[in-house]
Amino acid sequence: MNRNWVVTLTYDLDPSMAAMDSWEDQLAEHEAVVARVPGQGITVAVHADDTTVDDALAQARTCAAATIDAEPTGIEVITEEEHQNRAGPDLMSAAEIADALQISRQRVYQLRSTDAFPPPLAELRNGAVWDARVIRQFAAEWARRPGRPPMPGTWAVVYERLFNGAWQQMTEERHTQAEALELCRRLQSNPDIREARLLSTSSD
Repeated sequence: MNRNWVVTLTYDLDPSMAAMDSWEDQLAEHEAVVARVPGQGITVAVHADDTTVDDALAQARTCAAATIDAEPTGIEVITEEEHQNRAGPDLMSAAEIADALQISRQRVYQLRSTDAFPPPLAELRNGAVWDARVIRQFAAEWARRPGRPPMPGTWAVVYERLFNGAWQQMTEERHTQAEALELCRRLQSNPDIREARLLSTSSD
């Protein structure tokens, strides 16, 4: 029976991002997506429309072999409908994580280098993606809370942030009063923020 299929081939490879981009470009007519899966190598998902499962598998293997000089270590063939159902997990990019945690994108990359930060689900050509549920759990347990003593000689902004349906207390520090006041003003204009207030932590 002819249907739309997605064939996913797994390879025990660790190519550069440039190589992955090149493979994806070469496989563009098949709507292929090349992704790095931490600890598992890479996957190549190839779309085959209006064909049989056998022809979809043959087509995917042929076009992948013409692009990637390696034998796959695993192959899975599923319908496009099932593929879309599996794609259900809510994904977040680094920019979306920065917005959710109300930090800079640079700070996201700093957090990523720590053991406490969740690893990404995959490294796509446009950047890494994370499971949003895991990021929400990280945010709920993150130690950026008022209970953590601010550094002496700084200014702290204490506020409550609505995250995943619950209010969480947060603290952010700034080196000068002007920076802290500007942060406080921005927070007060955010409908997901309440009770933003400025505290001096100067040791003078």
